[in-house]
Order: sequence, then C-alpha cells, then structure tokens
Amino acid sequence: MIELQKNFTFPEDGLDAAEAPNIEMLWVPPSGVFEMGVGKTDKEKFDTTISHGFWLSKYPVTHSHWHALSQFMNHDNILSEVHKNYPYLQSWESIVRLCLHLNIKMEAVLPEGYHFSLVKETQWEYAHNASDGEQALNALPKEEDARLGYPDYYRSWEVGQEEPNPWGFYDIRGYRMEWCFDVFQEYPDSYNYPHLCNEAGVFEDWCANNILKAYLMDAYDFDVEAIDAYNAQKLDEVLTHHFTLRTGKWGGETSGRIYRHYREPAMFRICLRKIEPFDRSDLAVILPKKRRYLSFKEELPWQYNNSTDSSPDDAAMNNLVPHQEVADNSDYNTKILQLLQSDDPANVELAFQLCVAHNGVYNSEVALYLQFHVLLCLRYGLELDYCSTITELNLEEKGLKSLPPEFVQLQALEELSLWNNHFASLPPELSKLKALKSLNLEGNLFGSLPIEIVELQTLEGLSLAANGLINLSPEIGKLQNLVALILESNALTSIPPELGQLQNLFDLNLDTNRLTSLPPELGQLPNLALLDVRNNQLSDLPAELGQLQALTHLVLSNNQLQDLPPELGQLQALEELIIGDNSLTSLPPELGQLQSLDALYAENNQLTSLPLELGQLQNLFELHLSNNQLTNLPAELGQLPLLKVLDVKNNQLTSLPQELGQLQNLQELHLQGNPLPPSEVEALRAKLPECTINF
Repeated sequence: MIELQKNFTFPEDGLDAAEAPNIEMLWVPPSGVFEMGVGKTDKEKFDTTISHGFWLSKYPVTHSHWHALSQFMNHDNILSEVHKNYPYLQSWESIVRLCLHLNIKMEAVLPEGYHFSLVKETQWEYAHNASDGEQALNALPKEEDARLGYPDYYRSWEVGQEEPNPWGFYDIRGYRMEWCFDVFQEYPDSYNYPHLCNEAGVFEDWCANNILKAYLMDAYDFDVEAIDAYNAQKLDEVLTHHFTLRTGKWGGETSGRIYRHYREPAMFRICLRKIEPFDRSDLAVILPKKRRYLSFKEELPWQYNNSTDSSPDDAAMNNLVPHQEVADNSDYNTKILQLLQSDDPANVELAFQLCVAHNGVYNSEVALYLQFHVLLCLRYGLELDYCSTITELNLEEKGLKSLPPEFVQLQALEELSLWNNHFASLPPELSKLKALKSLNLEGNLFGSLPIEIVELQTLEGLSLAANGLINLSPEIGKLQNLVALILESNALTSIPPELGQLQNLFDLNLDTNRLTSLPPELGQLPNLALLDVRNNQLSDLPAELGQLQALTHLVLSNNQLQDLPPELGQLQALEELIIGDNSLTSLPPELGQLQSLDALYAENNQLTSLPLELGQLQNLFELHLSNNQLTNLPAELGQLPLLKVLDVKNNQLTSLPQELGQLQNLQELHLQGNPLPPSEVEALRAKLPECTINF
C-alpha cells in the first residue's frame, strides 16, 4: 500500500482560514504504470501512467462544502441544514467555472503548475483502485442500492457513512457516478484516442488549457461551442458536449462509465492537479467572444436590491444623458475601471453610481465593462442601446429571488436562463418579453406553473426541472409553439390532459416525478419524438401512446409496469425503447413490428421468455436482457442481421440456440451468470471469432 502524504485541508496557509471552505484533500503520488479498465475484458484493458501526484477531496463535495465554496467566492448561497452532508449535484460546466475562479483567487498560494479542476478519469480510477483494482470490485456496497432512481439515490445517504477505501477516500466505490474532466469515449474506442488515457497532450486537457488561454487574453466568456470549434480545427477532431461519469461498479446496472451532457448535474470531487504548460504562442488564437451574452465577469454575483439607500439621487437620474466619450487617460475612467474589475459587488455598484453622477460620460472601455452587468445597466439607465440588442441572457446561480421591473426593456431577448436561483415567482413584466423563445427555470422554488409564462406565446423551450412542482396547470396547453417541455425531478403525481394540445411539442421530459398514470391525450401530439417518463410510479400505459407516429425515443425505465400495451407496436418511427427496471413478465409480440428500432433495453425485469417476433427487428443493433428469469432464447434471434450487442447475463439459461452462430455482425455477447455448458459457449466462440464473448 502506498503511504499517502502531504494531506491538507483546502486551502492551505495564505488565506483567511475563517473564510476558507473546509475541504480535506488527500495526496495521491505518481503511479508508474498501472492498468486501466478494472473489471473489463482483457481486450478493453490498457496500461497508463500517472506522471504527477495530485490532491483529491477525501469526500464527494457536499451541500455544506458547496455553500462554503460559494461564500468563499462571494456567491449568495443558502445552506439546507437537512441536506448539508448529502452529496451536492452540480453540472460539469458549473464545476469548471468554479475551479477557474478558485485558480484566479488562489494563484499566489497554489503549488507551481497545479490548478483546481475536475479529476482526470485515469486519476479517478487510480485513486479508486488504491493499488488493487480487483479487490476494489469485491468491496462494493450492496447491489440493491443501485435500484434507487437517479437523482433520488444521491439524496438518500450522507457521505462518510461507509468504510473508506485503503487510501482513505470515502464513497468512491459502488454505483455512485462522479464527474470526470474527460470528454467521453466508449471503450475500446479509446485505443483510437490514446491521448485520452495519458496526462500529456492538448486534447486531454483541451478545456482547461483553453479556459486558461481565454483568461490570459481577458476573454472570460465560457463559450463551450467556440472552444469545441477551436479544438476541432486544432486537432481535426469533432468533440461532443458529453463528459465522463465514473463509478466503481462494472457490469450489472452500469458499465462503470457513462456520459452526460455538460449541463446535467452529478456528484463530484475537487481535484488539485498539475496541468501541463501550453504553447504561449497559442494565445494569438482568439476565441470568439459572445457580445450578446453575459461574460465570465457576470459570475461575480450580486443580489438586486430595490432599497433607496444605494440609488443615485433624483437630480442625477433626471440629468442622465446617453454615454459620451471622454479622454481615455482620465483618472476618472481609471478609477471606474478599477471598481468594475473588483470582486466586491458593492464596488461594482458604486462604479455605476459614479457614472450616473457624471451624467453618463465615460470612455468605451468603461462602457464594455458596464455591459458585463446587464441588470445594473437596466437599473441605472446605462448602456440601454446595448441592452436593447441582447438576445441571450444567462443569470445562472446568482442567488436571485427577483428581477427588477426594468427587465421589460430587454425586448430583443430570445433566451433567458435563471437556472439554480431562489425564484418562487416571476414579475408580471416578464409576460411582455414578446420575443422570448427559451426560458430555463430549473432549480428554483416554483411549486406550480408561473402564470406569467402562459402569456409568452412565442415560447419554444421551457424547463421547470427540479422545482418541487406538485401540480401543472391546464394553462400549459396555451403554449402552442412549445417544442421542448422539461419537467424532470419534481413531485408531479399527474399531468393535465391539456398537454395534448401542444401540437408542436417535440421533447417531453417527465423523468423522476411521482406519476401513477399518463393521460390518453398524449397520443394527440403529432410531432412528439422524445418521451421520457423514467423513475415514476407508472403501473400501466395508455393504448393511445401507439398513435405517436413521430416518436423515436421512449424511456419507461424504473416504473412499476407489469405489461406493455400491444399498441406500442404501431410506433413505426421508434428507434430506442428503454423499459428496464420494471416488473415485466412478458413482452407483446407486436414489438416485432418496430422496423426502425435499433436498441431495446429490457434489463432488470421478470421476463421468463421472449416473443419469437423479436427476430423480425431487422434494424436492431443492441438487445439488453440482463437480470431477468429467461430459461431459453428463441432461435429467431439468429435472424437479426445487424445485431452488435446481445446482453443476457444473470438469467437462467441452460442452453443457447445454434442460430446465434449466424450473427456475423455480433461484437459483444454477455453470458455471465447463466448455468450454461462451457462446451456450448466454446462452440459459439468458434463460429463467431470476431465477437467478444463474456462468460
């Protein structure tokens, strides 16, 4: 066992301990060569190295940790005493933003070359394995823990309640998914991207390096799309917005690594690691700046305050004139810029008051910095011409509870994100934003649909996820232009039939609610392509779902379904059907009519047999049937010409149909946990030499 050393409590000396968050970090020394892919097949394993030691937080970041970090960074954040020791779920993007600001604020006390970041996947697995990966697999929490639906599982336990791994890291083993820094690539595709498995190389630290470049260039905009485009040009690689989540469990309900979009929430740890220096000549590459967006400067938060104490005097407001240019070298402009560049919100607001007191006279550089604070511009009547052109506004994680009435002046606004604030209501003026197309209210305190939204007839995208909604008003049916409706992670027990009036609806996400039924009127949505109702309490489905002729993805996992309506066989556009983690004992033969289906996930049910008609699914690529009670497989599965993955592990199979040997495109066959004769498996290996057969 490697003896850990240089452990410390973040941050070290040099900062006021009373203000600093108390996050204990453990030192992990360099590794030499170690094997990635514990629990995977030999073909999927590979050797890599950890060339630099790193610090990793002893526990996943909790609500208490996040509150302390927010206070340390001058953010307004409310701590729930009930959940203070529960893991805090945060998006990849927000964590990277936080780490950037930590690096800026703590630059003087960090070890040379080290930066706060999310942990690399190689580093995570090394810390997880603690020298012995195979032993790590045998030290997992109880398997039934994984049955809890995401994200409920993260809310069901406090950190530090189980034994740590041999190196002292808590809650790192089992099914709990943690963010890693890396762009996601499937194994064994990583063989084609060896830079994903090493510490050196621009690609693997693509985002960290380019954020640092942007910082050094005073280009603070966190523009994922622009960074993607830059890297695609630089490396001739097309990057996605999906990053890796890791867990200690391979097989069963998870493959040990999955991906999520960079704005989805998950558990994470803070890492302090060495990031290789980059070519400073790259600073000549200018990442596009989003002039119509809030920039990173806006990340210095403030709470709108309508008190009269800090308001400019009436005479100054009455004499306000449009921005006029003054000499660039004036002491006045220099002082204003110093205030605007301060970390203290009070200084920023003072700069606005001084600008008003000087009749709105300042130079163009001051004007640019003023524009970083749109709400203050509206409040003080500055840069209104600029404000009138803004089409997208990001006010995420500001601790906001209200918006100023002047908000109505943003008449060109098309996209507004108020994600993760403290809104319980919206101002009536919001309904006057007639150009608004996208509204993100996720992570606030709305118990029901804000009535102001109903007036936004141009609205195409609406997210009310994670608000504690207990009901949804029938008024939702008036939003006739709505294309995407995101209602996941609430407490809805029903949804109104009026949803069936949303004729343009393309995406309906009801994941993680308390729904016991779906209204038949959902079958009246002619353009619905994505329907996600996983993690609810559905015991049956309306037959009218079979009328959704545009439906391509149907997610029904983790409910209480005992059977499926045969009308699902009418979904001719359906490409992916996810029905795992239910109580299904059989599948309707009509599923064989789904000629567009390329993936069927029916794991963790009580299936005892399969319909012969599954052999008619000529476009099926993946068939997942693990953890059922199957005693045999139909010979007709051998008629699936495109099948690449067949997973039937943990069933009761005693024999295999010889026809499986006809599946010449099969790449993965999972047979573990079945009482099969080894001779049959070996005979199948001979017929399918290119297929990886796990038994």
